[in-house]
Amino acid sequence: MAQQHTDLGMKLRIQKDLKPLFDLAKIQKLWFWSRKHDLWFSPDDLKELQSTGRFVWGKDNWELRDPREKLDRLKRLAKNSSNDVKEFEKRIINPTGE
Repeated sequence: MAQQHTDLGMKLRIQKDLKPLFDLAKIQKLWFWSRKHDLWFSPDDLKELQSTGRFVWGKDNWELRDPREKLDRLKRLAKNSSNDVKEFEKRIINPTGE
């Protein structure tokens, strides 16, 4: 029981420490990014997850970033993957390269 009380106290401290980041994220339309895990969460998503006890990490674990960075990276990956698929498909259809 004492451990649960300590955990609750720690979670409340972390949430209090993160409040300015949540406020800034909402104002500037930024998302929370964890460098260690390369996880991206909108402020609303992270708040919801934290309410269930997940991703309640100290502010040193989070950086506010523009979510378009992740979107741009995913688009580049998708384009490169699409090109790889097309090139491989050509090799299957025409294995001798003629």
